[in-house]
Amino acid sequence: MNRSTFKQPAELYRGTDFWMLNDRLSEDGIRRQMREMKDKGVYSFIARTYIGLKSDYPGADFKAKMHVIVDTARELGMKVFLQAGYMPEAVLGLPTEYALRYIYPVKEGGENGRRILCRHDGWSFVEHNSVTFLDMFDPQAMDFYLAKSYGEMWEEFSDEYGKTILSVWVDEPSYNANYLPWTPQLEELFYKRWGYRLPDEVWKLYFDGEGCETVRYHYRVLLRDLLEENYFKRVREWCNRHKLLFSGHLMMEETLSSQICRAGAVMPYYKYFDIPGIDVLCGAMNWVDDPMHPNDVNTQPFHLYNTAMQCVSAARQAGQEHILAEMYGVTTENMTFRNQLNMFDSYAASGINHRSVHGIFYSLRGRGKRAYPPHVSYYQPYWDKYRNVTDYCARVSEFISEGHTEGDIAIIHPLETGFTLYRGPIDGKPGGGAEALAYDKKLYYLISMLRTIHRDPELCDLATLRDLGRIEGGRLQVGKMSYGTVILPELHVITSDFLSLLEDFTGAGGRLIIQGEAPTMLDGLPDDTLAARIRRLRGAVSVGSLAELEAVIAKLRPAYRLEGRGARNLLVNRRVLDEGMNFFLYNNDCAHEAPARLSVEGCFKVSRCDPFSGNTAEYPSAFADGETQIEVKVPCGGSLLLALEAADDTSYAQIANSDERECVQKLGGKWQIIPNDPNVLLLEYCRYRKGDGEFSRPLPIVAVQNLLSREEYRGEITLRYEINSAVLLKNLSLALESPSEQRICLDGREIPNIPDGYYFEEAFEKLPLGDISAGRHILELVREFRPLSKASSSITSLFETQLGVELEPVYLLGDFKVRGIPRFSRNGCMVYERDFTLTGADDMLTDGELTIDGFPFFVGRLTLAREFEYSGRNKAAVRIGVMNAAAGELFINGERVGDINRAPLELDCTDRLHEGTNRIEIRLYTTLRNIIGPFHRPRGEVGNLFGGGYQNPDAAWLSVDVSAPGWENHMSESYPRWTDSYNLVPFGIDHVELVTK
Repeated sequence: MNRSTFKQPAELYRGTDFWMLNDRLSEDGIRRQMREMKDKGVYSFIARTYIGLKSDYPGADFKAKMHVIVDTARELGMKVFLQAGYMPEAVLGLPTEYALRYIYPVKEGGENGRRILCRHDGWSFVEHNSVTFLDMFDPQAMDFYLAKSYGEMWEEFSDEYGKTILSVWVDEPSYNANYLPWTPQLEELFYKRWGYRLPDEVWKLYFDGEGCETVRYHYRVLLRDLLEENYFKRVREWCNRHKLLFSGHLMMEETLSSQICRAGAVMPYYKYFDIPGIDVLCGAMNWVDDPMHPNDVNTQPFHLYNTAMQCVSAARQAGQEHILAEMYGVTTENMTFRNQLNMFDSYAASGINHRSVHGIFYSLRGRGKRAYPPHVSYYQPYWDKYRNVTDYCARVSEFISEGHTEGDIAIIHPLETGFTLYRGPIDGKPGGGAEALAYDKKLYYLISMLRTIHRDPELCDLATLRDLGRIEGGRLQVGKMSYGTVILPELHVITSDFLSLLEDFTGAGGRLIIQGEAPTMLDGLPDDTLAARIRRLRGAVSVGSLAELEAVIAKLRPAYRLEGRGARNLLVNRRVLDEGMNFFLYNNDCAHEAPARLSVEGCFKVSRCDPFSGNTAEYPSAFADGETQIEVKVPCGGSLLLALEAADDTSYAQIANSDERECVQKLGGKWQIIPNDPNVLLLEYCRYRKGDGEFSRPLPIVAVQNLLSREEYRGEITLRYEINSAVLLKNLSLALESPSEQRICLDGREIPNIPDGYYFEEAFEKLPLGDISAGRHILELVREFRPLSKASSSITSLFETQLGVELEPVYLLGDFKVRGIPRFSRNGCMVYERDFTLTGADDMLTDGELTIDGFPFFVGRLTLAREFEYSGRNKAAVRIGVMNAAAGELFINGERVGDINRAPLELDCTDRLHEGTNRIEIRLYTTLRNIIGPFHRPRGEVGNLFGGGYQNPDAAWLSVDVSAPGWENHMSESYPRWTDSYNLVPFGIDHVELVTK
């Protein structure tokens, strides 16, 4: 292993993050934020328009700002990925003839003049024009799109192509899942290829009937090939001709059904990307004791294995070195360092080596703060520590990129079988069907089993096998990869060229395993002899259950062995080097460490590589029976990086694990609270009135925005907030958005609306408020209201300017405590009644949970301190059992010991201690979750903030059905989708110990 590059990995291993350009862009703001990004370890970014952009995209002002971005990137040594001018889903100004057509069924009589393709059983199957979706199947439409969204869009930046500008990124080339795609040339091409008329058979794409599987197969295979030829090959060629990389990700990759309904396929297309990518949404993983989805026991995390394996397999076969995963989007504002690293590591174990953070948002103004969190930038309280995350991920990415992988087991990707099962969407029901879903689950269970027993399979798709597959030395060679074992996972259909490849493969001694039924269709046509022909292939083995398959696989010689209690919770990425190998082990149990024994044939010197520090150190191992044996204990949700270097001398390999007994001193009792930032009271509920009308009952401000917008109210409004204080409080401040547009009064006294700095984010401007006495106080904000203008579509809201007023929460800042009434909860959150009272900050002590002790909405940095006695033994460490914060930092006797990011939450502090009385300080860094929310979902913090689309990011906060009349009446009660109580994430520490040896 190259230790110098591990310490300082190549910059491109820092990944490519989404920089979400929202709000009104300023040259100073752009330069300042880019300097911050560079300082925190960001190297390249996708300059991405997003919800709330105030610009003339793609006009002169926007391009002027893009010149500032490119120029600043060049000065800082950063790299830029441009976004394709328009996503294929929403191309403004698209000529009618280049727009994708769709077909869909309507009850006979409801055709409305649309072209009828065929009729069946009371249904008419009609064609219509999508208007904005690009016809990616049509070469002329693609010529237009490339000229407009790639050529003309970015021509003035071409001098930086291949220099500062590395790539043009495309998001989700796809079609609408509610319909089936249709292109004018399809009828002729279909007849030419398959020999019968498709319009007459269209009904079989929706309903079962004789020959339906054949029609579905022929229709989907033709679309797959047209998309490959006309979109992916053309875009790749354009990018490379202009010295740019083709990068991006596809749509809904996780299952056969999902990719068929939106992307048509994924694996055949990845080989055309220079940096192929996937999109990981939400926080649900298949982790044991999943911290992000504690209540979602029925979640099927297809994306963890299937999505990554599809992309990684295709990339390796094509020889692509960087494999990207867009991650964290649509999870939660509470993506702590632990959560970010856990998710990254789970994909690194599958071979993903290019992290793409979703996202670094330019601004939190307005609804932008609720648009698909987390939001990562200078406004996060943990930002000063963020380099810990970026350095870690870069070092891991470099580590898992050294050398090469050695594949042995290839699973034939069953996309074409999915084609035969997939039914088109009809009568408002999504496409797919029960059979397709059942098949998706079978594939997931197969992949999961093989990963769990550490046989590290890869997927091979039939289209790529057609282009790159051959037999060499008794192995199946697919591009740069080769496999000695092929598994057919209950395939229904195969192609003639693949059958020939199988015959050659088994004839040369390759191992073939047939799981379940053998294929009965060849090139989409029934073949009564096919299954028997395959089963008779030389050495073919048939298995039924996964248990039988596991027994057969167990007889094959493994590349390594993992045994022990924690082995099945470990995911492994093994890389082979010239004189050794790298092992990346990830523990997907987020509550318990994973002890196991790793055995590798041969003699190796073992080093542990620490991705936080970049240091390496010798790691205990032993040599016996021709194997290097390594006892590992991977922390809960954590990882272990082991570098094995070939060695002849075995004398070093007698290092034994330390058997020293631990002495544990619990640091219980009270901790002193030392806030490093002001405390905050969130003012979210208010009464409102229009003009001189009556005040409403209390409602959350986001609901007020929604109500006023729904009735398209324009005029003056008054927002009335209530503040209750038990004591005199001095020198308070108010933080709010756009104070210059409002008249602000406290108890009838007008407050000057001249800002004095900001609170975390520049949009949260601070106003001095002065003192308040004990009692009830009324804060009123008066302003003109007009609803936001409408975007042309959900997708175009990513770049269209929407003018209007956005009503947002207000923050009261000062030196106080916030007291609320806690409620019993089983959802993992600290739950409080809606009403809060301010008290003095004189009793600054806590048992460890700070939301209870006066800091329920606190965001920022806060230090907990206490004294303890130390007897002066040789070695000592501080161990924290529970840390509910984004990050932590340990100080002993005023001297910094180090950062605490994830398990094991333990730092050696021997050099900072002295015999007698010592002082420990633990500084905690929060996320913005407890002031941004969402607060009122009864399920609590579940790591899933979908809802409302790009046009309505408030939906996940409101949670209720805002399209139903009287929905606001539910906001004064608790019901399955809403509670008026506050669900806040815990904040603090527990089970702190001094461990001595």
